[in-house]
Amino acid sequence: MTITMISGVMALGIGITFTIMAFRLPDASIGIPFAPRVFPAGLGILMTTLAILQIAKETIRIGQTEGSTTRDRDPYMRKILLSCVFAFVYAMLFERIGYVLSTIFFLETELWLFNGRENWKTNTLVAVIFSVAVYVLFSQALGVYLPRTPGIWI
Repeated sequence: MTITMISGVMALGIGITFTIMAFRLPDASIGIPFAPRVFPAGLGILMTTLAILQIAKETIRIGQTEGSTTRDRDPYMRKILLSCVFAFVYAMLFERIGYVLSTIFFLETELWLFNGRENWKTNTLVAVIFSVAVYVLFSQALGVYLPRTPGIWI
């Protein structure tokens, strides 16, 4: 069983569970009684549908490539696992060091992973500009306050 098939089965289970739980939400006390269930149920149905499509696509792909090796997929698996580790570290750092520094770290590591070490100047520039621009946009224009970086007041 491939990782794509495993993730498809897991997504199917989550989608079905999410849909069932969405339909178990209580009615709204005012307005349209079923309104609180519409959006979550739609997301659950969409996730279930996409999981079924992923399983079907992977089943067809496996049938067409019987007997071939999966060595060419190893670099992708490494990148996926490293991305998960980087995302976990990002989540742990988010409140402690603030949005700007943690996002710069996360984007820098992801760009290093996918864009290469030799493009470090471009990677750093993109990570810094994106992080600061989004922070300013959310805090100033939209009024959504993200965790501040200790000692830095943007």
